[in-house]
Formats: sequence, C-alpha cells, structure tokens
Amino acid sequence: LQDQLRLLRKDLEKKDGLIQELSTMRYAGESLYDPMGGVERNALENSRRELSQLQTRVESLTHELRECTIKLSGKDERINELRHEVESLKKEHDILNKSNNQFKIRIRELEQNVGSYESVTNKSSVTITALQNDIKEKQEQLLELQSRIRTHMEERESSERKTEGLNKKLHELFAQLNVILGPDYGVPTPMALENLKTKVIIKISLADYVKK
Repeated sequence: LQDQLRLLRKDLEKKDGLIQELSTMRYAGESLYDPMGGVERNALENSRRELSQLQTRVESLTHELRECTIKLSGKDERINELRHEVESLKKEHDILNKSNNQFKIRIRELEQNVGSYESVTNKSSVTITALQNDIKEKQEQLLELQSRIRTHMEERESSERKTEGLNKKLHELFAQLNVILGPDYGVPTPMALENLKTKVIIKISLADYVKK
C-alpha cells in the first residue's frame, strides 16, 4: 500500500512539473483563458491538495497497522512459549505425582517387611515431605504461568481492538476518496489504489488539455 502511494505521489509530482513547464511556454495572449477553465483548474488543485492530505493519513495509519501486526505476532509467539512451559510443568507435575505414588507403595512394602515401623515411617515421611514441597513449588509456578498467559491474552485483545480501529479509519479514508474522486474507492484494495492513480492521471491530463 505504501509503495503504491509513493508511486502515485511521484506521478503527481511529474505531472506538476510538466504543468509548470508548459505554463512558462505559453504566449502572452494565452493568459486570457476561459473563466470556466480556471474554475476547473482550481477544483483540480483543491482535489490534489485533499488527495495529498489523505495520502499522508493513509501512510500514517498503514505504519501503525504494521506496528500493531508486529506486536500481535510477538504476543502470539510469547503466548505459545508460555503454553509450552505450562505443558512442560504439567508433565513434570504428573511425573512427580507418579513418583509420589511409587514411594507410597514402597513405604507400604517396607512397613510389611521391616519390623522397625518408626524408622521406616520417619524416612518415608522425609521423602514424602520433600516430594510434596516440590509439587507445591511446581503448582505455584504453574499458577504464575497461567496468570502471565492471561495478561498476554488481554494485551493481545487490546492490540486487536486497536487494529480494528485503525482498519476502520482506513476504510473511512477510502470512503472520503470515494466522495472526492468518484466510485470504486470504498475498499482499501490494490485495485482501488490503481483506479485512484488512473483517475488522478486522467484529471491532470484533462487539465493540461484545457490549458492548451
């Protein structure tokens, strides 16, 4: 979109230069042109100024859209990373739960085979306590990651809302172009920009023809 607008601006600048060059070559009697032709030329100049202003706004909005798209992409990547971390923590949590169950089974076996119940219980309690602490730590990490994911999702939704607003402004600008330059400019598409370029070139050519 920006490249097409720049090309359109270059074409307009070339036409302006050609108009100025032809104006300097006119003989003195040619300055007495038809008043209606002067009105049309003033209308064309006004349209050109309005088009330049609208092009500047389109470029600004396009730049903001690109920045929002980049931010959204970064948020998506970060959300995916956090999801992978959550999955990894869940797997670790499952492994720890399995280990804890295995230790409980082993404790029961030791209780059956070993006569010193207190000794076995004390040793097993230490192991279970360590595992429970580890599980608690992993659960806290899991909750923290889930909170971070929610934050990133909220930021992503905010960026999406901003992008929708910018898209709406861009459509409004093209609606203004539709009013100023004629139909086929209501949607910001490459075809609409090409039609806009052709429309401006035709109007400039008509202005040159009137001057001659």
